[in-house]
Amino acid sequence: NTCRLCDEDVFAAIMAAIIHDYNHPGINNNFHIKVQTYLATLFNDRSILENIHVSSVFELMKTEQFNVLECFEEEKRRDIRETLVEMVLATDMGLHAKIL
Repeated sequence: NTCRLCDEDVFAAIMAAIIHDYNHPGINNNFHIKVQTYLATLFNDRSILENIHVSSVFELMKTEQFNVLECFEEEKRRDIRETLVEMVLATDMGLHAKIL
């Protein structure tokens, strides 16, 4: 059995690898939850840092110079975004036991 990925999935995987720790504050999800930070509340104690990484990058990509998705058609952009978000959220170490 071989895994066949379309070009957009490969692109999303590479982007996920690049951004998976972007804008990392240096503290972990458990700290956010225990201290009840604003971000813990904002993301409902779920994959807080991973949500920060993804949302920060998509905010950055709203500027023309960083919008690496502009060359894709709308449907492909949505697919790439969905795949990218899922891949980065899957890097939450607290979920690995559930995923496996």
